Parts: sequence; C-alpha cells; structure tokens
Amino acid sequence: RRRPSSSKKKQKQRKARQEVEIINYYEVLGVATNATTKDVEKAYRRLAIKHHPDRVHDKNRETAERVFSAIKKAYDSLVDDEKRKIYDKHGSSALQYWEDNNGMLPPDKQDTASSTKASKHQKQQSSAFDEFEEILGTGDVYSNFGADPMFGF
Repeated sequence: RRRPSSSKKKQKQRKARQEVEIINYYEVLGVATNATTKDVEKAYRRLAIKHHPDRVHDKNRETAERVFSAIKKAYDSLVDDEKRKIYDKHGSSALQYWEDNNGMLPPDKQDTASSTKASKHQKQQSSAFDEFEEILGTGDVYSNFGADPMFGF
C-alpha cells in the first residue's frame, strides 16, 4: 500500500476542519434571523426536496447526505422556539450540548434562567409521576386486592 501524499493528507485535514466548523443555521436555510416559523418551514421544504440524497446521482450521494443533514439540523433547531432561543443566544455548540444533556446549558453559558428552567423541568417530571401515583395508586398492584366492592371480596 502506498501512503497518501502530504497534499492528500492536507486535503483530508482541511475537509475534517470544514465539517467541524460552526454552521449558521439561518444561512443554511437561506432565511433572515427574524424569519417566522412559516418562513423556516417553507425554506426547509424547498431545500429538502432539492438536496434529498435519493434525488441525486450515486457519485454525489455522500455530499447530498451531508448537505441534507445540515438542512435538517438547521430546520430542527429553528422551528422549535426553545431551541431557537438557545441557538440565537448561545450558538450551535451550546444548543448541541443542551440537546445532549437533557436541557442543561454548558457551565460557561448557564445563567439563573436556564438553571431555573432545568429545575422546573425536574419538578414537572416529578409531578407527572405524582399524578400517575394518585390515579393508579401507590404502585403496589396487590395493595387493594380483594377490596373491590363490585365483586364483594
């Protein structure tokens, strides 16, 4: 096997750096920063049809998949109000961290509002469990066995 020449190594490194670069979701979709949700949806539909990997030749499929993935990520981030606020305020890396860590922002991006929101989320989650327990009982299936007045046990 031949080793890749140094120029090929540099090309691979350059390609890897380009993939890591921060992407501006508004530019990907071709919408303004003050675009409405409808504008974002329209732009997404138009670009998704144009760049869908199933609509290109096999030789261009890898590029189309990368472009389509960027379009989908931009759409998912801008159509959701909460994600869009985080993206606008902190950028794509903080949004990615937020998605990967159950709604927690990176330590350097946290403020009191985000920590309050996280605690509200935990409170809502525990209250949902409390509601289920209230409806279904304590979780002990056999605790009320034989106490059904319909069957007279």
